[in-house]
Amino acid sequence: YLFLGLCQVRLNNRLEAREDFNLILDSPKSKNLRPEVILALAEMALDEKDYSSALSFYQQFLMAYKKNPKAGECQFKIAEVYENQNNYGEALKAYSQVKNYTSDWDLIYLANFKAGEISYSLKNYPQGLQIFALLLKEKRYFDREAQIKLKLAEGYNLSGEEEKAIQ
Repeated sequence: YLFLGLCQVRLNNRLEAREDFNLILDSPKSKNLRPEVILALAEMALDEKDYSSALSFYQQFLMAYKKNPKAGECQFKIAEVYENQNNYGEALKAYSQVKNYTSDWDLIYLANFKAGEISYSLKNYPQGLQIFALLLKEKRYFDREAQIKLKLAEGYNLSGEEEKAIQ
């Protein structure tokens, strides 16, 4: 039913997809497929801009499957949902927790980068500057140095420290 449900999603047959997914969730024999179903339901809700349902599914997944390889992506999606709801404080917290669920350095970088941008949006320039400065020190991200330096310069300009932005 998982494959059938995923096909229904691609064909935009959301009702049929939900029915297929519910068959899996209701069956004790399909226990190993539940993480995939919960994520599929979360993605469907997100596509429909049903942020509260998406958030609920992502949180349900994370509570039940913290050790799952997709847990980091799930935490990142939680942060994105909060950001889409303009709940920047919760988004900032959620992005900062991504590193607790994954060892994927690209995902951790992206989460930190987004956290720095949100800090700037909240006019918390010192926090944003600190986040970007830490990213700049991380040798893993040497190939992103120019992007990080641009964000540091932006933060210095926003905070009124233009002279530091030039350096």
